[in-house]
Amino acid sequence: MLQHSPVPYRGWVLRAADGKVLACAQFAIESDLVGLYDVFTRPQARGEGLASLLCKRLLSLAANEGGHVAYLQVEGDNHAARRIYQRLGFADAYSYHYRQPPD
Repeated sequence: MLQHSPVPYRGWVLRAADGKVLACAQFAIESDLVGLYDVFTRPQARGEGLASLLCKRLLSLAANEGGHVAYLQVEGDNHAARRIYQRLGFADAYSYHYRQPPD
């Protein structure tokens, strides 16, 4: 799906010395908007500030390329991620849910 997107996505990975992925994320810039996507930290590396570091780096890169208004989506019950994003200055703009047919 990302290969066919009209907006190019770029992914970044933080690796340990042994090559294992510790954290990763993607971002996309469209006009002055920058979206953060798929931010993930390996469970064994959580609590070390890697997601914050990675998000700050991606937002800095995006700002240098004209992306000055950032957005993301995060599930309401993902409290750890929401704390990170709040510290970075993000705030809820709206909530959403997926509709599913009844069982």
